[in-house]
Amino acid sequence: MYENMTYENILAGMLERVPSPVDKREGALLWDALAPAAFELARLYEALELVLQEGFADTASRAYLILRARERGLSPRPASPATALGLIEAQTEVALGSRFCCERFNWRVTRSLGENLFELECEEAGSEPNAYLGRMVPLEYLNGLNKAELQRLIVPGQDEESTEDFRARYLRDLVEQRFGGNVADYVAKAESIAGVGAAKVQAAWNGGGTVRLLLLDESLGVPEAALVERVQQLFDPTGLAAGQGAGLGLAPIGHVVTVAAAEARVVNVALQLTLREGWQAADVVAAVRGCVEGYLADLRAEWAAAEHLTVRVSQLEARILQVPGVLDVSDLTLAGAAANLQLGEVEIPVRGQVDVR
Repeated sequence: MYENMTYENILAGMLERVPSPVDKREGALLWDALAPAAFELARLYEALELVLQEGFADTASRAYLILRARERGLSPRPASPATALGLIEAQTEVALGSRFCCERFNWRVTRSLGENLFELECEEAGSEPNAYLGRMVPLEYLNGLNKAELQRLIVPGQDEESTEDFRARYLRDLVEQRFGGNVADYVAKAESIAGVGAAKVQAAWNGGGTVRLLLLDESLGVPEAALVERVQQLFDPTGLAAGQGAGLGLAPIGHVVTVAAAEARVVNVALQLTLREGWQAADVVAAVRGCVEGYLADLRAEWAAAEHLTVRVSQLEARILQVPGVLDVSDLTLAGAAANLQLGEVEIPVRGQVDVR
């Protein structure tokens, strides 16, 4: 808004207002008197521009965006620790709170699952520990330890919400009015839970008063059963004497909530490539598979807002044509058919075999 209010323009405007007979050259008494004032005014306009930028959610920096969003009760989602399934074989009982190290991250036993299986939580929040599974070393002596390893992630760790993701969530919150258990309220509450990447609501899916809440994990894949159970107990606990629908969780009274995972639909792709002169199939196969994975990942990102996802032949062909060395694409099939593939409401596409001929 104040782009033209530079030091040079302000000083020139001041000098223009002085009668011509007065000496206005640089170094003259008048010039030396006005130049410092013009400089300070230019700094003031820079500060005013910054105030405008920080006053709007679209352009605010992280600190001021947080202050703006706090007016609506929103704040960036903090980093959360990973939870993993561990196998610990020892001659003595493994106590809750026992600590183990896997690579450079420490994990603490939080729950026994029976048959030498345990749930462990990483002591460091964030996504970096997600990449480290395998052999563990106890940090305290454990008598008769035969084996200790992290087998798989139950709930991946999450980094603190990025500024742009938080900005998008705040702007979406301005449009989608959350109130009393409506769809926007369910989605906002579900996506605020650590490990949940996206949520979709099916109202009255099994009659009046029933709600099904479908989930994706933070990587927009099918979530583990443990995460689904955690969300279930938070929204509408099962196994209590009061029964479901009693309003003992996040769901309103009278809402019987069933939390479920989205279903993976494996998409096998086959296609015929015409390559440019000097190129071989081996040169482009990895890039083509990357195109397929990238396209399906983009579709999964749209799952929560779409009633149905459709894997389109034309969209996939357009992406593959951008791969260096590819001249043409023909005979592309999805799941064995040369047509678009429409998925069910609960399905997300997952890459299967990519057969490049």
